[in-house]
This record gives sequence, structure tokens and C-alpha cells, in this order.
Amino acid sequence: MADPILVVEGLCVRAKGRIIFDGLDFALPATGMTALMGPVGTGKSSLIKWLCARAEPAIYKIEYRRADYFFAPLTRRNRPLLYAQRQAKTVEQMFTLLSLHLKSNPALICIDEITADLAPADSERVMERLSIMARSRALLVVSHNQQEVRDYADHVMLVAGGRMQEFTPARQFFETPQTDAGRQFVGSGWVVTREPGTPDHHLSAEMRELPFDLTIEPVGGNDRLLSLCGGKLFLLDLEADGALPPGVVPGAAEISALICLPGVPATGVPATGALTSTGLTSTSLPAVRLPDAGPTGDFAADRARIALLRARMAAGGSPAILRCGNHHEVARLVALLLISMQVSADKASDMAARLLGLPALDVETEQELWDFELAQDLAQDQMPAPPDPPASHGALAAARQSAAKSSAIPALPPGAVTPVVPIPRRNLFIRKV
Repeated sequence: MADPILVVEGLCVRAKGRIIFDGLDFALPATGMTALMGPVGTGKSSLIKWLCARAEPAIYKIEYRRADYFFAPLTRRNRPLLYAQRQAKTVEQMFTLLSLHLKSNPALICIDEITADLAPADSERVMERLSIMARSRALLVVSHNQQEVRDYADHVMLVAGGRMQEFTPARQFFETPQTDAGRQFVGSGWVVTREPGTPDHHLSAEMRELPFDLTIEPVGGNDRLLSLCGGKLFLLDLEADGALPPGVVPGAAEISALICLPGVPATGVPATGALTSTGLTSTSLPAVRLPDAGPTGDFAADRARIALLRARMAAGGSPAILRCGNHHEVARLVALLLISMQVSADKASDMAARLLGLPALDVETEQELWDFELAQDLAQDQMPAPPDPPASHGALAAARQSAAKSSAIPALPPGAVTPVVPIPRRNLFIRKV
């Protein structure tokens, strides 16, 4: 693309306490018609008002890193022209106003839904006129009419969730959208995305941006050493007696520490915490023993474990958790670690199940992960935790699952109160207010 006529970087727009744009970046070509599209209420009109110096300072708070128009900084004097919505009542009046705009030979004209109230035949006349104008200058046209944009626009700029989701040639946008947001918009006229400023833990699993890929890969073809999440963490299987596996393990040089859970035999992990010449690596590795897990539903010990593990991860390198007959406990620890890093409980549960070679975790463990996520979300929102349940969530959840399979009512412990079951947040868009 030739030098753009307009470049905007890091645009943040707020109006009446609402975040409209949060780090918007885009550049417009010097000629051609660019259609500015997006769901209703995403700030398209606000954007062109700001570009054309029509945004009221009392309403809008605007910050940006860069804004250049016509090869100079965007200022009140150096601005595009604006054709506002419903500025004329008839097509002839529209043509007259557009001709007046052209007298000053502007490099860019911003046009807000010019065909919104017109009959199809009149809309076609107007779009033909805009198409001719766009041969020698840039037009930024706000439109909700996909057919008009498909027929006349050169490019499509899709905004949603406070950011630009896609900027592609119009034909490509409608035939093969490059983003999930583009596919949603072409199919429905709407985009389900996070609102600007929404914390990760307020979003459903599908809406969250993962901090890393949830991968599980053997290192060097050795199933005893697994790399998780692109090498953020390792799992190392010990011998049955707790000894380290013989031979040099490929990729061991990437391991920064060994993480030992209670119950792991100390044969391969000296109490001093130093490992030398054991066949794993020729250098010393610190060994970190995690504290015992607390009772079911008490996450204080789990938080302490995760804090130690994350401190090791933050120190550089990738720790390796040792497994020796404690695969379920290790999988649970990995899931809790992922949840602490804003991965949803659903995805963390799936990851743990894959580590165990199971289609899904048992109901009790899944419920425990959801409870841990809920407690973490409430803490982040500075809200009090819910009261302790009268019995284990997991035991009651297992009873409900058994009842569903047998079509029978489960027998609850004497004096137990039928619980209100938390609904897993699957496939939901959750916004807390």
C-alpha cells in the first residue's frame, strides 16, 4: 500500500465512564472507499466525530499515541471533512452538499450512514457518486448495509470490542473473512467479543485470551518427560521406587528446578535439594518440596503450593513436577495453576483430563476446580467468599451424576440439606456489573 493518508495508533476513547476504544490502531489508504463497519454501539460515529474535530470535550476523553493526517499531525485545522448523518433530506441535497465538500479538495471525507433512510434506487445513486469520488481521494464511510459495502467499497475496517478486528479488501472480507470476528459479522451482523476494560475472569471460557497454548508434548520422544504449555512447565516420571530414570533425558537442560509433592519417595531427590550426577543433568538442580494439600474445599494450602510454583516459573527457566504414582494429584495441581493464571476452569479441567488419559475428570474434582475459580474471582473483585457448604460439593455432585445415570434419587447423608448446585460457566458470556 502507498503511504497512508491517515495513521492512528493507540487511540483510547471514553465517554460518560464507558470505554469505547482501547488501543485502536489503523491506517487508511490515500484513495478508495473504506467502509467502517461493526455492531451497533461500537463507536463508529464517535470515531469519525473525533477525526473531524466534532467530538464534544465535555463528553469524550480522548488519548492517543500517534495521529497523522495528510503527512502532518492531526490538529483542529488539519482534519478530514465530515458529512454527518441525516445532513440532507433528498438525494439532490446530498449531491449539492458533497459538491460543496469537494471545493476545498480534501484528502479524506468521513461520511456517516449517508444511505440509512433512502430507498434502494436512491441508495444506489448515492453509492455510485461516492465510488466516483473515491477514485481521487479517500472516503471513510460508516455503513451497516453489507450489500452496498460489498458492491462499492474497496476495503472494510471492522471494529468491535474497542479494537480493530479486521482490515481487508472488501471482496475478501465477505468471501473469506480472516478473523473470527469477521466471520461472525458477515454471518449475523453482530460480533461477540469482550468489551473494553472487562477483566478476564468476567468472561466465558471461549472469550478469554489464553496466556499460552495448552499443549502436552513428549520431549525427544521420551514419554517420561512431558513439556506443557510450550515449555512453561515439565512433568517428569520417576521410577517405581522414586529414583530418577537412567540416562540423559533430552531437553533436561531447560529444567530449572524439580517440584516434589508430599509422598514422592526421596530416592532420587536428596533432602539437601541438590541433584548432581544423577543422569538427569550434569549440573545441580534445586528441589522444591510443596506442602501438603488441605482438606477438600480449603484452598489455602493450594494457594501456597501455587505461589511456590509460580515463583519458580517467574525466576526463569521451567520447573519440572515429579510424578511417581501420584498422577491424579499432579493433574489437579496443574489445573489449579492454570486457573491461577486466568485460564478458565473448563479448559484447565480438560488439560488435566488429557494428562490422565481420560475423556473428563471425575465430577468431584471438576466441582473443586470450579469452586477454586469462583473463590479466586470473588477475591479479585474484592467480594466476600460464599459460606462453606454443609457437605463436600464433590460428593454431592457425584451422587447427582450417579442418579442421572440410574434415574434414581440419590440417598443423601442423614441431616444433609439438598444443595444449590453452582452452574458451570460453559459457553456463556458473563459480564458482572
